[in-house]
Amino acid sequence: MVTAGADAGGSLAMAASEPPSSRSMTALMKNLALAAAAILVAVIIGEAFLRLIGFSYPLPYRIDPVRGKVGRAHAVGVWAVEGNARFRFNAFGFRDAPRTLEKAPDVLRLAVLGDSFTEALQVNDDQTYTRLLEQRLNGCFNRPVEVLNFGIGGYGQANQLLTLRHAVLPFKPDGILLLFYPGNDVADNYPPPSTPDRVAFRLRDSRLVEDRSYLERAWRNPRTRRLKNGIFALSDRSRALQLLIWAYGHLGSQQWAGPQGESPQSLPDPEADPPNPVLQSPAWQEAWTVTEALITEMDRIADGRAIPFWISVVPEPGRVLPPDAPDRPRLPPSKESPYFQAEARLSSLAERRGMRFIPLREGLADYAERTRTYLAGFSPPTLGRGHWNTA
Repeated sequence: MVTAGADAGGSLAMAASEPPSSRSMTALMKNLALAAAAILVAVIIGEAFLRLIGFSYPLPYRIDPVRGKVGRAHAVGVWAVEGNARFRFNAFGFRDAPRTLEKAPDVLRLAVLGDSFTEALQVNDDQTYTRLLEQRLNGCFNRPVEVLNFGIGGYGQANQLLTLRHAVLPFKPDGILLLFYPGNDVADNYPPPSTPDRVAFRLRDSRLVEDRSYLERAWRNPRTRRLKNGIFALSDRSRALQLLIWAYGHLGSQQWAGPQGESPQSLPDPEADPPNPVLQSPAWQEAWTVTEALITEMDRIADGRAIPFWISVVPEPGRVLPPDAPDRPRLPPSKESPYFQAEARLSSLAERRGMRFIPLREGLADYAERTRTYLAGFSPPTLGRGHWNTA
């Protein structure tokens, strides 16, 4: 008969006979398993906490080898950086309703190019101005109208030109509207680009020349591009990963500067006294020359296909305030403001090119005053600033 003492003694003898390396490996595996379990629990708790407090920093984009930063097909999320809205991108990677590439014979299509004001992540899908415009136009025509939203946050006219060439034209639009934002569009068109996910254009002998060196230098390795695109896609499902991306982007970002330290993107207050010196700098003037050349090229492409091309300017949010707004500007319209400068230059360009310029500032200012409504911002103290709200 085998006794309990004999069993215990045999086990101890077997353990003692194991080589030290085997015992160390077993202990290491146990420690690793415990560490992995602790990390998993911490991630689950952190994920739950971030969702509880409403943190959300989605990135509905990917890196395209031709166009740089583009929208990601079927991206979904909640945008809480400004406002609090749910968004969904369609199969073509745009913040728009589901569309088909083929156009029905009786459908009128208007393609809208723009930046974050057009993308409008700050409001729900059915509250973007392109969706509301589609509803309004469908009540004005005796045939269906589609307003296609090709806006992507951070785009200047360089990215919009590439979008027109590679994404808009296949939809066979009957009209193209460009919504220009003076706050950063001019600076975004001045090489080098502010971020390496964009293509730049330069003027050589009065001709636009595409400069892909920044994009290719950062994303020439397909594996790097696929890795970042995969991380962006995974971030749709993880607020913890969104927090890491937010921290990396804010801590690792670098200030862009133009030649000789002149940076069109680092504009001082446009209403400052004395008048804004950047608007008269050689760098700013060159940036405007490139900008006008890019818009002219877009109009040339549209004109070659007999597509009407319209252009409009996003008015300065601080100029379209209700009468009781505490920070309502007391200054009259100033040629030193980049917004009024943009209106003057683009209306002049439109007249020379035979484009249609659609003024917005006076109409929106009148509406804000009559209805005593803030058109931008979402809650104090940002009312009257930032992107358009649902008003």
